[in-house]
Amino acid sequence: MDSIKNITFITKSRFWSDGSGFWARTREMIRFLQQHYNVQVFYLNGISQDDIQKLKQQNLKIKLAWHGGVQKEEQKFEWIQQLQHTLISFAQEDFYIIDKTELSEILDYLPRDAPRILDTHDIISERSKKLQEYKQQRDPFELSKDEEIAIFNRYQGIICIQQDEYNLVSEWLDDDKVILAQHPVTPFPQRFQPGSKKVGFVASDWHANISGLNRFLEEVWPNLISHGIELHVYGSVCSHFKNNKNPNVFWHGFKQELKDCYQEIDIAINPVYYGAGLKIKSIEALSFGIPIVATSEGASGLTQLDGEAILIAKNKEDFINKILLLLNDSDKRLSMRECGLDLINNKFSHEACFKSLKEFIDRYPN
Repeated sequence: MDSIKNITFITKSRFWSDGSGFWARTREMIRFLQQHYNVQVFYLNGISQDDIQKLKQQNLKIKLAWHGGVQKEEQKFEWIQQLQHTLISFAQEDFYIIDKTELSEILDYLPRDAPRILDTHDIISERSKKLQEYKQQRDPFELSKDEEIAIFNRYQGIICIQQDEYNLVSEWLDDDKVILAQHPVTPFPQRFQPGSKKVGFVASDWHANISGLNRFLEEVWPNLISHGIELHVYGSVCSHFKNNKNPNVFWHGFKQELKDCYQEIDIAINPVYYGAGLKIKSIEALSFGIPIVATSEGASGLTQLDGEAILIAKNKEDFINKILLLLNDSDKRLSMRECGLDLINNKFSHEACFKSLKEFIDRYPN
């Protein structure tokens, strides 16, 4: 009988905290892995006593090691030496999972014989193109397609977070090393309020969220105010709009519990225009029974649901009309709510999302 595999998960994600889709993704993957394997998490930054208390509250059955970040460039060599020493001190691992392509330099310090898996979160060459197109600036970790493929070829397995990216990477690499592992959520439907007119946006202070909300407030919101609609904004994105005086816009900031955001709104928006990956905030909205109006990027990974659980807005007029349609048609909103919850129940459980990852790991001998 095979022994339980040992996995080291290497990350810069503050997975014990709320407020970021990246953190949520890491947390849910670790939760799943710990049910089937011995998991050691190696966090590439420092951890405070407050962080340790939050980690204890998560009740995760993992070992944790951490390695403080580099404060100055001249400290990097010493940091790398310490990092190598720490990694060598680990027991021989059966697998290493690297959390985000940006951490791939860590491969230079891992044992060469243990299989490595990359959880991409998004395809950076695609993200870089979209950022250049909409924001006219370079990605801080810009990669071309060929550069990204070269990085992928250093791994035994590549995890894609949504179907379109899985299809794309499968064209670049051998099918048997590409893994589809979407982001799991738990359904928690909120009370349906037929006559209410509250629109909501729940987001971190990632620049794509800030830019998208700015554009929404400038181009879409002025055409909705006269309809008695309220816009409720939650999350750290609010910190960038302290001086915003738009009428009927309410800035709530960060809430510890997501349900405290979604129980106050009737439809969600996702107005981002660039990025990549799966928009976790959109999946979370569906899990609370909240239909969404989004740009095509805001519906990334979910575009097959257009007209069913999500309405994709092609331009600002379309955004206006689709928000009004949902707020004025309770039956449509209710049917979209039910479709979204069906999707969450059937395709976004932990087992459904991570089944292919487990099968990939289990086919390797101990």
